[in-house]
Amino acid sequence: MLMDEKKINLFSREKHLDHMVNMLRKLTLSFGIHAFILMKMAPVPFTHQLLVMMACLLIAAVLSLASYDLYHQIDLSEEGIRSHYKNYFSQHIKFSEIKEIESLNHASSFGHLKIHLRDQKSLTIYFLDDPDFTKKEILKKMNQSPAISQAA
Repeated sequence: MLMDEKKINLFSREKHLDHMVNMLRKLTLSFGIHAFILMKMAPVPFTHQLLVMMACLLIAAVLSLASYDLYHQIDLSEEGIRSHYKNYFSQHIKFSEIKEIESLNHASSFGHLKIHLRDQKSLTIYFLDDPDFTKKEILKKMNQSPAISQAA
């Protein structure tokens, strides 16, 4: 039970969800203003279709970000990191494959973590509450990993 709590804190995205809820009001207001202006300036049948399409795309964008925040999971094990979306699209990275971990902080209260691999590929974990803390914890786990200790 304690391990699950640590995992949730390590890869938390609560600040991004809060940010999205706050921005949703502004997005909706902005869309409403744009729709009103478009209807007054170009009141043709195509305008209605365009507004419906724009509304659907806005809804899809918000739902996809919320879905990513809620269902994309990162698990830390003794051997490495497993990234998966509701147990589908799983990707497992062994600690021995990791070359560098980069914390990408933004001006907002959340940031990203980019993991560079030895084969020149990379994996980015988006919208983490504290990417610097997560980076430290992954590096700590890497140093404790038996596979890394044997390779050294």
